[in-house]
Amino acid sequence: MKIFSLMLGKSLLVISMLMVSVSAMAETITLKNEKEILHAVAMNEAIDRLTKKVMSCIEENDGKTEGCICVDECSCKFKDNYFSAKRTYQSTVKTYPHWGSHIVFYQRENDPQGYNINFAGLQHQFSASCEK
Repeated sequence: MKIFSLMLGKSLLVISMLMVSVSAMAETITLKNEKEILHAVAMNEAIDRLTKKVMSCIEENDGKTEGCICVDECSCKFKDNYFSAKRTYQSTVKTYPHWGSHIVFYQRENDPQGYNINFAGLQHQFSASCEK
């Protein structure tokens, strides 16, 4: 497995998984509808909360990732944040099933920053079975 960083919104989510081919094949959907954008924002915020926990753990461990990275739900020590992000993901793809295999791009009004969420990667992450 490779450890790499996945940029999601303004945050850095460190994930252990093979996702290079998943990302390369994913097409981008650009959101314009405010209701859709609000769902994407909720997903981004859930990821940000988990990311902050992971990054804080890495900082506290002098840059070491052991015990901080969420490979799957069993290995993640930030279970509340992991399950919150997973529930938000599941709810979002239930509402917008076509997002599940795409990268979603959105921009908020009065915010020049654009945001990408790799739903194809999240699908891979949240469907990972616990390693034994």
